[in-house]
Amino acid sequence: MKNKTTRMLVTVLGGWFGLHKFLDHRIGAGILYFLTGGLFGIGWIVDIIRALTSNQHQCDYVQFTSEPPSSPIGNGLYEACIDVAGSSYYCDSIVRCMKRNPKYDLPDSEILKLGRNRTYEFFPLDANAILMPDPNNPHDNNAVMVLVDNNLVGYIPAEYALFVKNLIYQKSLSFAGVSILGGNVKIIYSNRDVVIDRNGFRVKLKFTYRK
Repeated sequence: MKNKTTRMLVTVLGGWFGLHKFLDHRIGAGILYFLTGGLFGIGWIVDIIRALTSNQHQCDYVQFTSEPPSSPIGNGLYEACIDVAGSSYYCDSIVRCMKRNPKYDLPDSEILKLGRNRTYEFFPLDANAILMPDPNNPHDNNAVMVLVDNNLVGYIPAEYALFVKNLIYQKSLSFAGVSILGGNVKIIYSNRDVVIDRNGFRVKLKFTYRK
């Protein structure tokens, strides 16, 4: 309900049984309104007042229902590529997905013999991903997890979360995959000094969907 007039009409006409909550994909709140007659009419009246007087709710809704930049790839499919949010909090999970570079553990002299002075601890990873709604997320009930081999590697950015969640529920999501780069880097300088550059990981998500 991006249109304020539509939201107002739906809230006034169907708010007593939670129609506006269901349309916002707030299923739990919708069921509660349905069973209690809009929280015994009180919640319904409060929501009507909000719909009539508040522009902020509409602004927030538009902000968090954005479609990510995408390109048509044929047969009615579109492809989007975005950075996964929060990956810095899930480094342990990401490491479980990665393949360790054996050259990282070689003696420094051996690494130099290979003609290298910069060696990553992990190989880059390209893998299929699973996108799964996380309705119990304490920060956003529209949150969508990005999983690789059942490991949480981050979340869909908040501004795209509702859009992606709708794709999942509508079974319009065709494919999802991630590319993961980064991790620690061993740098060996010409004077044999060694520095470990402790980088985080960057997780990019590519997914295709049908409009």
